[in-house]
Amino acid sequence: MSTSVGEHPAPVTVTDQIVEIFAEVIGTGEPIDADTDFFEVGGDSILAAKAVVRLRRRLGTTVSMREVFTARTAAALASALGQRVD
Repeated sequence: MSTSVGEHPAPVTVTDQIVEIFAEVIGTGEPIDADTDFFEVGGDSILAAKAVVRLRRRLGTTVSMREVFTARTAAALASALGQRVD
């Protein structure tokens, strides 16, 4: 598929990327939003570990298990990661 000159894909925010990863590892097939608590929709410590690995790869920064357990939503985690991620 081609795009017209001047068309650019919408930028994907860090929060959007975290939402996508949370949804992938939880695997319910249901969409989640930036304020959905990872652990209230089926996340557990094993899935959190999987999310951490994917977040590190995709975002190119360190993400700790503690951060996922403390900042339990994509929005909170993106905020906690702050300037470490572009």
